[in-house]
Amino acid sequence: MMHSETAVTIAAPPRAIYDVVANVEGWPRILPHYRYVRRTGDGSLAMAARRGWIPVRWWARVEGDPLAPALRFRHVAGWTRGMEVRWSFTPCQGGTRVAIVHDLDFRVLPLAREWIARRVIGDFFVDAIARRTLACVKALMEARPV
Repeated sequence: MMHSETAVTIAAPPRAIYDVVANVEGWPRILPHYRYVRRTGDGSLAMAARRGWIPVRWWARVEGDPLAPALRFRHVAGWTRGMEVRWSFTPCQGGTRVAIVHDLDFRVLPLAREWIARRVIGDFFVDAIARRTLACVKALMEARPV
């Protein structure tokens, strides 16, 4: 099982941050490491980003909850099929704690699955992209006039 949690405190209200990130198809305009996010014929999203110079892509279904607020993704194809991703927006001292949690029960390559899930998918790709995503969202939100 691969579990990763990446979080940052952003000096902005939860709903304001949610309203920006809930427009997932607009991520390439605000997140420079995202190459594209496109709606597919079955309603899922084809998503692509870069981890450094390495291109990565996946397909996911997204569900937003503006009342909580929260975002949930379920990867439906690719190496990360079955991955559950949850974004939470919790008020805290100094603004909002935004956390992205990734959980994946990696079933491919049984002999090396634990190592690949934790070291390659989790540490090298998921954590790096999530950290960059949150850093970009933080910079964008904190640059906005109050």
